[in-house]
Amino acid sequence: MFTPGRPFTLLLVALVALACSTAGPGSSPTSPPTMAPGSTPTGASSTPLPTPQPGELAGLVVRLTWCDDVCVESPGTSVYADGRVVWAAMGVTTGPNQGSGLVERTLTPAGLQMVRDALDATGLFGADGVYGATVHPGKEPPAHGAKGYRFRAPLGVEDVVVMSTDPDIFEFDNRAFPGTWDIAPEAYTLAALAGKLEDPEAWLSGDAWADDVHRNHAADRFLLVVTADRWQGDLGDGPDVDDVRWPFPSSIDTVGNAYAIEGQAAAGRCMPITRGLAASIANAERAIGVERDLNAPFSSNSYAWHRGPGDVSVTIRVLLPDQPMSCAGGGQW
Repeated sequence: MFTPGRPFTLLLVALVALACSTAGPGSSPTSPPTMAPGSTPTGASSTPLPTPQPGELAGLVVRLTWCDDVCVESPGTSVYADGRVVWAAMGVTTGPNQGSGLVERTLTPAGLQMVRDALDATGLFGADGVYGATVHPGKEPPAHGAKGYRFRAPLGVEDVVVMSTDPDIFEFDNRAFPGTWDIAPEAYTLAALAGKLEDPEAWLSGDAWADDVHRNHAADRFLLVVTADRWQGDLGDGPDVDDVRWPFPSSIDTVGNAYAIEGQAAAGRCMPITRGLAASIANAERAIGVERDLNAPFSSNSYAWHRGPGDVSVTIRVLLPDQPMSCAGGGQW
């Protein structure tokens, strides 16, 4: 499935490259201090959380995204300064683009402080860092993928990005082939934090939440990304992209601005859109029998392109509450 921006597979490639390097385990640009970004003194839990205004971007506390062997990109879990938690929950969507639906729930100030305390306790969010496993000298590692984690958190005007691989697969290798990997201790710390953030309701008790149950997250901003590939040959029996009455004054392959997709051969066009326009696109597709689920983090429909000739992929991708209406970075979560 196509998604715009830097493909998440690059994270996994970078981490596997780290695992096979000769650098020491847990190497990072600098030795991070123990203070995490956005921390507040214990006892601040009685302070009311800010209320977001319409159209206002939310302040990010931390985002965790992850990638397993098959590397299907997911928006993961995002925690915001107003207490909202938005995460991908399996089984929420029931449309044709089934996958991880987005849900949200709101933390109390005390619950939000628990998240901040968990970040502080790692001591790893004061600088960028990459942590995983390295091959012990003289050992030949077995070939396989690994689950990768990417944490993003604000630090001043910049974001700190901390990446790691899950140590379980390396532990398995070491049981089968003793001494193959040297595993960074930070990888265990980050895997434990990831386990909490992957399922925030299992981690945080009922008292940590300001509301009783989670609800579907209805995004109000999206990216529309259109990728047109020219080629000769059988275009198949599917609908042609020009059969759709797209809600634009020109053809779908000319909307937005030209956009080069890093790490992929194709080039596309990108345009930030509102939920209203996204719904109009979905309605136009439905009129020719093509369904789209706007509750999914992203959905991609492919069409024949006789005019090209070739095919056209039309992708709608959710922008999370902290992401501006911009194609910068391809909307990477």
